[in-house]
Amino acid sequence: MQIRNNKGFSLIELMIVITVVGILAALSIQGYNGYVLRSNRASEAIPTLLSAQSAVQEYYAQNNSTYPSSYTITSTTHYTYAYTQNTTTGGYSITATATGNQVSDTAKDGTACTTLTVDNVGTKSPASCWTQ
Repeated sequence: MQIRNNKGFSLIELMIVITVVGILAALSIQGYNGYVLRSNRASEAIPTLLSAQSAVQEYYAQNNSTYPSSYTITSTTHYTYAYTQNTTTGGYSITATATGNQVSDTAKDGTACTTLTVDNVGTKSPASCWTQ
């Protein structure tokens, strides 16, 4: 009887390895996408909102305690922005609205972070989306 000296992998072994690599890739891509969405929020929306809030507060300080009736904020890659003056309370709010893939952004607690808002008293909502 002759003993065969097999070198290499069988088809079954190769398929098992490909399956395991596929599962690991699927899990890591999902986690990576979450980090990308959070980084877009932290690098685009939050700094833009805070910068706009600062500019509006500076206007308020220089113009006899009145807020501007309108304020234009240029859209960024993943967000559009809106300034709204509240004539009833005399305040304002600035809102960032997610666009494109960014609409699936959520905070770690599961809160949707599709719209971020800051107002004249510094209230930031949703609160869990403002922390990393």
